[in-house]
Amino acid sequence: MDTNRQRSFLRRFLTPAAALVVMFLVAPASSQASETGPDLSSMTVIEMTSPPTEIAPAVEPSTFLGALTPPPPPSPSDSSMMGLTSSRYLGSTYNQLTNAGPESLRVSVGTSSQQVTTQVGVLLYLQRWNGGTWENVGARNAISAGMVNLNYNAPATPGYYYRTLCNHWAESGGARENKTSYSKSVLLSL
Repeated sequence: MDTNRQRSFLRRFLTPAAALVVMFLVAPASSQASETGPDLSSMTVIEMTSPPTEIAPAVEPSTFLGALTPPPPPSPSDSSMMGLTSSRYLGSTYNQLTNAGPESLRVSVGTSSQQVTTQVGVLLYLQRWNGGTWENVGARNAISAGMVNLNYNAPATPGYYYRTLCNHWAESGGARENKTSYSKSVLLSL
């Protein structure tokens, strides 16, 4: 056994044992065990009180684990897209937001058509959660024939939750179909 373990053993076991031996040697003979049990009449009664109850202080921003606000509520659809009941022109859509670095978010959205259309497009809003509502902090628009994609890195302030709100659309012969999608919210940590 090395020296540190021996010292640890002595502190943990021998010190309390020595205290017990001294207590039995110093204690008067009348306190030894008997068949009737110890005499409790001379013992002092200590009253126990419950600890005071306090109201917890308001939550400080530092308690949100890397965020300056509490988390946002779920988006209307916290999946990458909300579907149409039926679509004649509008095809597939996607809407993704990911963390791309300490002050950057990666935005990837797109819209395609099911058949030949005049135009397809997407109107994207980058939104930041301020603790009570979603605020638009950026917007992009793209229009094309058949398919459109937006892929870029957006500057962002650490400590906030972000999401993208997209209006995907397809148009043919004056008829237009729309679909709204939300990305999942992403925390850009402090």
